Amino acid sequence: QIQGTLPSLCTFINLQNLDVSYGGIIVGDVANILCAPSLKQARLSGTTVSGNLATIGNAVHLTWLDADGGRLSGEIPETIRNCVNLTLLSLSGNSLSGPLPSLAGLSQMN
Repeated sequence: QIQGTLPSLCTFINLQNLDVSYGGIIVGDVANILCAPSLKQARLSGTTVSGNLATIGNAVHLTWLDADGGRLSGEIPETIRNCVNLTLLSLSGNSLSGPLPSLAGLSQMN
């Protein structure tokens, strides 16, 4: 198991897949993960990654976001529709609030 804080991944231009799920005590702000320009898959379940999803609309290559049991808060923003390649969005067990935005246009979702 690993422990520590994830740094900002905004400059990791070739990072496509990040899997730290159930890998130990991992903390960090989800905005510092979703900013990785080529990120396709983020598997964060079982970590204590926190923050809100305000910047998810910028993660246009994202296909998979699994963050069950984290510490995410706030609303899922309307800009999630920018993630047109999204096939999986799993956010159970967080402290999200507000209405679920329309997912129209996310035709790849199962």
